[in-house]
Amino acid sequence: TKAADLTHVMFRCGLVAALRSKHLGGRPVGVMITASHNPGPDNGVKLVEPTGEMLIHQYEEIATRLVNSDNLSTDLQAVAQSLKVDILSTQGVVLVGRDTRESSERLKEAVAAGVTVMRATCADCGLNTTPQLHFLTQQSDVNKTICTDERLYFAHFPGKFLEFLASLPGDVARRQET
Repeated sequence: TKAADLTHVMFRCGLVAALRSKHLGGRPVGVMITASHNPGPDNGVKLVEPTGEMLIHQYEEIATRLVNSDNLSTDLQAVAQSLKVDILSTQGVVLVGRDTRESSERLKEAVAAGVTVMRATCADCGLNTTPQLHFLTQQSDVNKTICTDERLYFAHFPGKFLEFLASLPGDVARRQET
């Protein structure tokens, strides 16, 4: 999708992410602004569960409904009521990452505005890859604190790789070392 056409979509994705976080009692939800392999003028969005997985199917339907709504306030209130989410008093946390596309900073601001309207916390993870944002969202949930520093991602995986090598049979591990 052309990035120039996405500001309202990103704002509404901020609403959806905050709603999801509030529905989960304040667990963190991630929003990644990226169009990976698409042409430069394009951009897109991915929403991430607290577990680091993609947004669950039920919320894909909610996101579609709210992004395409002609009466956003009424539809948002109806969805929140059906989910038994008190928008005003329940805490919410949304981590936002973005790629290097020229439009990503502006679109991040639109997501942040949607999160703010929902009275949730918006944590800017800065420039990230999609796997980094998934990891930071999951680590924020596991550690019960907002994790936005990509160094956590880089520090985690070398140790895990060494653990993997150590678990291999001796001859396989020795071949990996050479």
